[in-house]
Amino acid sequence: AFSKVKDLVLNTKYESPLILGVDKEGNPVFLDFKNVPGMLVSGAPRTGKSWCVKAIVGQLMMFKKPSQLHIYCIDPKDKTSDFFTLETPHVRQFISEDDDIMKLLDYICNEEANRRADMLYKIGGYKNVNDMRKDHPEIDMPDILVIIDEIITISQRMDKETRTEFFS
Repeated sequence: AFSKVKDLVLNTKYESPLILGVDKEGNPVFLDFKNVPGMLVSGAPRTGKSWCVKAIVGQLMMFKKPSQLHIYCIDPKDKTSDFFTLETPHVRQFISEDDDIMKLLDYICNEEANRRADMLYKIGGYKNVNDMRKDHPEIDMPDILVIIDEIITISQRMDKETRTEFFS
Protein backbone atom coordinates (compact mmCIF):
# COMPACT_ATOMS: atom_id res chain seq x y z
CA ALA A 1 0.00 0.00 0.00
CA PHE A 2 2.80 2.42 0.90
CA SER A 3 4.58 1.83 -2.40
CA LYS A 4 1.41 2.80 -4.32
CA VAL A 5 1.12 6.14 -2.49
CA LYS A 6 4.82 6.81 -1.89
CA ASP A 7 4.61 10.26 -3.49
CA LEU A 8 1.72 11.23 -1.20
CA VAL A 9 3.39 9.88 1.95
CA LEU A 10 6.65 11.70 1.21
CA ASN A 11 4.94 14.95 0.17
CA THR A 12 5.69 17.50 2.91
CA LYS A 13 2.37 19.29 2.34
CA TYR A 14 0.78 16.40 4.27
CA GLU A 15 1.44 16.85 7.98
CA SER A 16 0.15 13.44 9.08
CA PRO A 17 -0.07 11.11 6.07
CA LEU A 18 -2.08 8.01 6.86
CA ILE A 19 -3.07 4.88 4.99
CA LEU A 20 -6.27 3.44 6.43
CA GLY A 21 -6.22 0.29 4.36
CA VAL A 22 -7.25 -0.67 0.85
CA ASP A 23 -10.55 -0.36 -1.00
CA LYS A 24 -12.33 -3.23 -2.78
CA GLU A 25 -10.15 -2.71 -5.88
CA GLY A 26 -6.98 -2.98 -3.78
CA ASN A 27 -6.12 0.72 -3.94
CA PRO A 28 -4.80 2.38 -0.78
CA VAL A 29 -7.19 4.64 1.14
CA PHE A 30 -5.07 7.69 1.98
CA LEU A 31 -5.77 10.83 4.00
CA ASP A 32 -4.00 13.53 5.96
CA PHE A 33 -4.93 12.86 9.58
CA LYS A 34 -4.40 16.52 10.51
CA ASN A 35 -7.85 17.15 9.01
CA VAL A 36 -9.54 14.46 11.13
CA PRO A 37 -10.96 15.96 14.34
CA GLY A 38 -12.19 12.61 15.68
CA MET A 39 -12.66 9.02 14.69
CA LEU A 40 -14.85 6.13 15.80
CA VAL A 41 -13.76 2.58 15.05
CA SER A 42 -16.53 0.08 15.68
CA GLY A 43 -17.28 -3.53 14.93
CA ALA A 44 -17.99 -6.93 16.37
CA PRO A 45 -15.63 -8.44 18.97
CA ARG A 46 -12.35 -9.87 17.65
CA THR A 47 -12.62 -8.14 14.24
CA GLY A 48 -9.41 -6.08 14.45
CA LYS A 49 -10.57 -2.73 15.85
CA SER A 50 -7.62 -2.40 18.23
CA TRP A 51 -5.19 -3.52 15.53
CA CYS A 52 -6.64 -0.86 13.23
CA VAL A 53 -6.18 1.84 15.86
CA LYS A 54 -2.64 0.66 16.64
CA ALA A 55 -1.80 0.81 12.91
CA ILE A 56 -3.09 4.39 12.77
CA VAL A 57 -1.17 5.35 15.90
CA GLY A 58 2.01 3.74 14.55
CA GLN A 59 1.79 5.76 11.36
CA LEU A 60 1.12 8.99 13.25
CA MET A 61 4.16 8.39 15.44
CA MET A 62 6.33 8.00 12.32
CA PHE A 63 5.60 11.58 11.32
CA LYS A 64 5.24 13.28 14.72
CA LYS A 65 7.87 13.61 17.41
CA PRO A 66 6.76 12.96 21.02
CA SER A 67 6.76 16.72 21.55
CA GLN A 68 4.24 17.06 18.70
CA LEU A 69 1.85 14.24 19.63
CA HIS A 70 0.61 13.32 23.09
CA ILE A 71 -1.36 10.08 23.35
CA TYR A 72 -3.63 9.09 26.23
CA CYS A 73 -4.98 5.53 26.32
CA ILE A 74 -8.13 4.59 28.22
CA ASP A 75 -9.12 0.94 28.50
CA PRO A 76 -11.00 -0.88 31.28
CA LYS A 77 -9.12 -4.10 30.50
CA ASP A 78 -6.09 -2.66 32.35
CA LYS A 79 -2.99 -4.87 31.89
CA THR A 80 -4.71 -7.13 29.33
CA SER A 81 -5.40 -4.13 27.07
CA ASP A 82 -3.89 -4.06 23.59
CA PHE A 83 -2.74 -0.52 24.45
CA PHE A 84 -1.15 -1.30 27.83
CA THR A 85 2.06 -2.42 26.13
CA LEU A 86 2.20 0.62 23.84
CA GLU A 87 5.40 1.94 25.36
CA THR A 88 6.58 4.98 23.47
CA PRO A 89 7.42 8.54 24.56
CA HIS A 90 4.28 9.67 22.74
CA VAL A 91 2.07 7.90 25.30
CA ARG A 92 1.62 10.21 28.27
CA GLN A 93 -0.74 8.05 30.29
CA PHE A 94 -2.59 4.73 30.31
CA ILE A 95 -5.74 4.73 32.45
CA SER A 96 -8.25 2.04 33.37
CA GLU A 97 -10.01 3.28 36.55
CA ASP A 98 -13.22 5.32 36.30
CA ASP A 99 -12.10 8.17 38.59
CA ASP A 100 -8.84 8.57 36.68
CA ILE A 101 -10.70 8.43 33.36
CA MET A 102 -13.03 11.22 34.43
CA LYS A 103 -10.15 13.35 35.76
CA LEU A 104 -8.25 13.01 32.49
CA LEU A 105 -11.27 13.78 30.30
CA ASP A 106 -12.22 16.74 32.48
CA TYR A 107 -8.67 18.08 32.25
CA ILE A 108 -8.45 17.71 28.46
CA CYS A 109 -11.98 18.87 27.64
CA ASN A 110 -12.07 21.77 30.07
CA GLU A 111 -8.70 22.98 31.31
CA GLU A 112 -6.49 22.13 28.32
CA ALA A 113 -9.13 23.02 25.71
CA ASN A 114 -9.75 26.40 27.36
CA ARG A 115 -6.01 27.08 27.72
CA ARG A 116 -5.50 26.35 24.03
CA ALA A 117 -8.50 28.44 22.97
CA ASP A 118 -7.22 31.40 25.01
CA MET A 119 -3.74 30.99 23.56
CA LEU A 120 -5.03 30.79 19.98
CA TYR A 121 -7.12 33.92 20.53
CA LYS A 122 -4.23 35.87 22.06
CA ILE A 123 -1.83 34.87 19.29
CA GLY A 124 -4.10 36.16 16.56
CA GLY A 125 -7.71 35.14 16.93
CA TYR A 126 -7.22 31.69 15.44
CA LYS A 127 -10.11 29.24 15.52
CA ASN A 128 -7.99 26.09 15.27
CA VAL A 129 -4.45 24.85 15.75
CA ASN A 130 -3.83 24.04 12.07
CA ASP A 131 -4.43 27.64 11.00
CA MET A 132 -2.17 28.92 13.78
CA ARG A 133 0.62 26.50 12.81
CA LYS A 134 0.68 27.86 9.25
CA ASP A 135 1.57 31.34 10.53
CA HIS A 136 3.46 30.37 13.69
CA PRO A 137 5.32 27.06 13.24
CA GLU A 138 7.62 28.05 16.11
CA ILE A 139 4.80 27.73 18.66
CA ASP A 140 4.77 24.36 20.38
CA MET A 141 1.23 23.02 20.72
CA PRO A 142 1.19 19.22 20.43
CA ASP A 143 -1.74 17.30 19.06
CA ILE A 144 -3.64 15.33 21.68
CA LEU A 145 -4.93 11.88 20.78
CA VAL A 146 -7.25 10.17 23.26
CA ILE A 147 -7.89 6.49 22.60
CA ILE A 148 -10.89 5.05 24.41
CA ASP A 149 -11.18 1.30 24.02
CA GLU A 150 -14.28 -0.56 25.23
CA ILE A 151 -16.31 2.63 25.61
CA ILE A 152 -19.54 0.69 26.24
CA THR A 153 -17.91 -1.42 28.96
CA ILE A 154 -16.62 1.73 30.65
CA SER A 155 -19.97 3.50 30.53
CA GLN A 156 -21.95 0.47 31.71
CA ARG A 157 -19.94 0.14 34.90
CA MET A 158 -20.41 3.83 35.82
CA ASP A 159 -23.24 5.18 37.94
CA LYS A 160 -25.84 7.24 36.07
CA GLU A 161 -24.41 10.65 37.02
CA THR A 162 -20.85 9.70 36.06
CA ARG A 163 -22.04 8.12 32.81
CA THR A 164 -23.86 11.34 31.87
CA GLU A 165 -20.72 13.35 32.59
CA PHE A 166 -18.58 10.81 30.68
CA PHE A 167 -20.66 11.13 27.52
CA SER A 168 -20.88 14.91 27.79
